Amino acid sequence: GVRAVAWDVPLLLETGWSKKVDEVWLVRISAEEQIRRVMLRDKCTEEHAKARIASQMSTDKKQTYAKIVIDNSGTVEQTLSQVDKEVKELLVRANN
Repeated sequence: GVRAVAWDVPLLLETGWSKKVDEVWLVRISAEEQIRRVMLRDKCTEEHAKARIASQMSTDKKQTYAKIVIDNSGTVEQTLSQVDKEVKELLVRANN
């Protein structure tokens, strides 16, 4: 009876786990905001945040694998609204 399962895996593409899913969704923010959030989360310098981000696949490259791209640059409500819309569309696809 399960129509869909979601995995929240930050390094889905880097680990190769994307081969185990039907769709890849990407949550995207600007590079500047990504740096700011890493600095806030990890309590680190800008240089450390940039190095950490640089060690991962670029967001632009990740986007080439994504079926759905969620813009996370707005408010939480705006992001959740996009997710809700995409989940509804996913469930329609899952029923077909």
